[in-house]
Amino acid sequence: MSDSEEESQDRQLKIVVLGDGTSGKTSLATCFAQETFGKQYKQTIGLDFFLRRITLPGNLNVTLQICDIGGQTIGGKMLDKYIHGAQGILLVYDITNYQSFENLEDWYTVVKKVSEESETQPLIALVGNKTNHPMTMDCVEKNVRKRKYSKDFLQYGFTSIITAEIEKPQCVIYCKVLSAESMKPNKLKRHFDSKHPSFASKDTNCFRSKADGLKKARLDTGGKYHKQNLAAIEASYLVALGIARAMKPHTIAENLLLLTAKDIV
Repeated sequence: MSDSEEESQDRQLKIVVLGDGTSGKTSLATCFAQETFGKQYKQTIGLDFFLRRITLPGNLNVTLQICDIGGQTIGGKMLDKYIHGAQGILLVYDITNYQSFENLEDWYTVVKKVSEESETQPLIALVGNKTNHPMTMDCVEKNVRKRKYSKDFLQYGFTSIITAEIEKPQCVIYCKVLSAESMKPNKLKRHFDSKHPSFASKDTNCFRSKADGLKKARLDTGGKYHKQNLAAIEASYLVALGIARAMKPHTIAENLLLLTAKDIV
């Protein structure tokens, strides 16, 4: 094989690691590139580079350029330049910090915006870090200081929902449920302003109507609508079962009764 043919077997790939600060991005990068682990936290300012050369099957030599992006750059002007040209993106969150998982949506939005202007689309992977930590995300959610929902949050398009005995804010526009620690006016307003700017001119009555509809359709065991719906399904099943035991066609009867079962029960 000639020298030019050997050189053609070498490739360089750019991998960008994104996520909130303290999510462990630098530890992942150093463990992979340098096979070392530092127990003391050191904040990454801007970005840091790591290189590792690997050989893939077929004698393909690949140099991985790992770009560790500081968590504070989410609103920076240089972030799009850091991401540009990447073949791979790692979205990293800390499993003991629910907010770091929630904030990945903001990071992903930036990646999508930069990728739209690129000829090739990067491969994106979601990485849950600190899995060896004794505190799981469920524990974190339960240990969050309980914040009560206020009717004033409706102006930002939020109602509340209780999941696993934890009250959380739920957006009435896209039905998204945020973390319990997001039950703060500034965080709800930030979500509303960044995600739903077209609703800025809507009054509270619009959101109240959406919240009422959401509660009726919500599949939570404490909801009156859900209990009625379960009773309707059960009644329909019992009627269908009776018709089947009588060895009679039941499809039409079941469909008709399901529509009126809510009034029956």
